[in-house]
Amino acid sequence: MNYSILWTCEARRDAQEIVSWVKSVFGNKAAEEVYEKISSGTELLSYMPFSGITYASNSHYRVLRFKLSSIYYRINNDTIVITGVFDNRRDNRRIATILSQRK
Repeated sequence: MNYSILWTCEARRDAQEIVSWVKSVFGNKAAEEVYEKISSGTELLSYMPFSGITYASNSHYRVLRFKLSSIYYRINNDTIVITGVFDNRRDNRRIATILSQRK
């Protein structure tokens, strides 16, 4: 069974900001690689929704980690709701605060 993917507005903005930042610092090729990781991760979640680990700060969320970024999501029946995409160097407490404010 494939799960449908739903991106929140905030998660889309998060992903765009990460790709833009990588592009400005490391160039187009690196930005394309980050974009591809996020895209392939999202595709993976559509058929393997439990591939991410349970997020320690909030058990309602799961996280799929990559080298530079992570996708935070919830599973609602047959839908994966992407709620955030964050740089892995960001403070975990700050991420927990942001996610608690998102629905």
